[in-house]
Amino acid sequence: MSGAALLLAGLLAGGAFAVWLPQRVTALERAAAGAVFAALAASWVAWLAVVAAGYATAAVLAPALLLGIAALLAARARRARRRGAAPGELPPARESWLPREVRLHWALATLPASALLARLFSTHYLPDRDGGWGSAGSTWGDLALHASLASRFAEQSRFEWSLPVLHGAPLNYPFLPDFLSGVLHRGGISLRWALLGPSLLLAFALVQLLFLTAWRATGSGRGGLFATLLVLLDGSAAGLAAAWTEWQGSGVALGAFLRAMPRDYAHVPAINLRFSNIVTDALLPQRGMLAGMATALVAVMLLRGAWEAAERRAADGAASSPRAPRALLAAAGALLGLLPFVHVHSFLVLAGLTVWLAAARLIGARGGIRRELVWLLPPALGVALAAPQLAWQLSHAQESFLRWRLGWMSGPGEDPFLFWLRNLGVLTPFLVVAPWLLRRWDGFWRQALAALLVLFALGNAIRFQPHEYDNLKLLFYAYLALALLVARTLAAWWGSGGARRVAAAAVLLLATTTGALAVLRETTLAWPFLEREEVDLGFALRRLTPPEARFLTADKHNHPVPIVAGRQIVLGYRGWLWTYGASTGQHLRDVTAMYSGAPGAEQLLRRYDVAYVVVGPHERRAFPVREEWLAQRYPLVLETASYRVYRVPAGGGAAGAVAAAGVADGFGSKTSASAGTQRPSRSTSK
Repeated sequence: MSGAALLLAGLLAGGAFAVWLPQRVTALERAAAGAVFAALAASWVAWLAVVAAGYATAAVLAPALLLGIAALLAARARRARRRGAAPGELPPARESWLPREVRLHWALATLPASALLARLFSTHYLPDRDGGWGSAGSTWGDLALHASLASRFAEQSRFEWSLPVLHGAPLNYPFLPDFLSGVLHRGGISLRWALLGPSLLLAFALVQLLFLTAWRATGSGRGGLFATLLVLLDGSAAGLAAAWTEWQGSGVALGAFLRAMPRDYAHVPAINLRFSNIVTDALLPQRGMLAGMATALVAVMLLRGAWEAAERRAADGAASSPRAPRALLAAAGALLGLLPFVHVHSFLVLAGLTVWLAAARLIGARGGIRRELVWLLPPALGVALAAPQLAWQLSHAQESFLRWRLGWMSGPGEDPFLFWLRNLGVLTPFLVVAPWLLRRWDGFWRQALAALLVLFALGNAIRFQPHEYDNLKLLFYAYLALALLVARTLAAWWGSGGARRVAAAAVLLLATTTGALAVLRETTLAWPFLEREEVDLGFALRRLTPPEARFLTADKHNHPVPIVAGRQIVLGYRGWLWTYGASTGQHLRDVTAMYSGAPGAEQLLRRYDVAYVVVGPHERRAFPVREEWLAQRYPLVLETASYRVYRVPAGGGAAGAVAAAGVADGFGSKTSASAGTQRPSRSTSK
């Protein structure tokens, strides 16, 4: 069984989920929700199968379980059709396609956005560069961790609850998106496509969900188009001033400047412009954010369906029937409960939303509170499923992440209002009058948008991670609610014509031009990620060293040992580890001592279970390497033009006795059979 079989089984489960969806939704909504469910189900089922039975057995078990889920969902959908009603006691009528008046706006919003994201993901996720690998932008920094985790999952003999880039650290990072890529890579798919394939699937689904959610919320295709643009091209007009100044000082033509912009003008620390573009700084580099936001929007679809079904039943006078179909609420709760190992911030957002909606239903109950208690099902089920995940993640955190921090990233003595006026630009007045704008909304959307806007206040009062910039993962959801409010207003202005249409166009341009520049710049970037020698070194180490061996390396973020070889290292990039709350001071001192051959270095090598020591350009720059000390004591096992790898016979502990496995089919296979078969070639990496 191959990684392709897992992916196919996941897609079949997603298709069955799309057919089962118990509400009136369009075919596009079903397809997008099915794609998200496919990725989520494949990740969870594969991981649970590996934990329960090991990689080799999971190669057969995981696809079989996914096919079982597909069969179960398909059977429930068939029974519902035979009864003449959709699951959850909804009317049988369905919308098969978008209304005719919405289709042009859908095409303008989603087709260019999907093509753009396809290009960006393709050029940023390890494209071939003369035998090496490439990336660019913020992705260049974050992708190294995702690739390291995926390669480790592809190589480990059993699932390990340890972080492979820091000795002794637990794996409390939300790892499931990278686990899916690791299993696909283990099953024979190149690392590039193991990372790229699920990301493209989720990106295409997210674009559809953004437009369709906005269309439902604003009630018009134009509102859906405007909201999609505001979200994907977010960027303050303050960045335009910075771009204008630098263009004027550059002395080059505008076209030449746009083809080689020196910076991302949606994020300019020099003027404390911090609210970055969501595409360049979240969806591309943060795989968890991509999966989490897509899942959250599917859950919103389910919650909306339950709310509207309850309202229809109340209007029809069906007082004896359930106020909301339990199937919808249970499905939303299940999605909520599966999020912590995918993206904790999306879990927090969706958990707060379900609690808010439950409170709104109970407070506004017209038929008695007892009939609305069913709305407690999503948060209750979600928290029950999430509790073991959160317990693991929180119990292994080395410090408390929560801190009071008023004004998010506003500078000392800086007026928070002026800070946000700079960062939100022309949308700031809409945020100020948001409570009045919400009065124009009814029912589900008024409550959902109000709940998400509360996140703006929380993000400005509490720092949720050591790096306060990471509050942006929550603030993006508040911005999504703001974008829906603004889009509905702009759509109304546009329909009025005259001066209001001009005002709507001006607001839209001022709110999206900087973001468009940021995305445009991203399309022009092409940076080396790993050179050919480093890629070849990584695959050679896969072939020559045991999978469980630990390496001593520099703490360079894009080091070939964790990324390509999939081996554990003593100390990885401290810029990541600090944001996870990990303490690395002692590790750094000990790594320095081991490379310098200081007294006690040999004991430290044994303490850290080091089986191999790498000496290359990164190590020579970062540490006082005494290579003669290493050469006198340890045999040289691999040498390239720039690298030498020494084996520490006493190191590795039990790992030193593990023989490198051969090639076999399925999740239990080792992709280290040969460098040539697994390193993406020009043909496989395009």
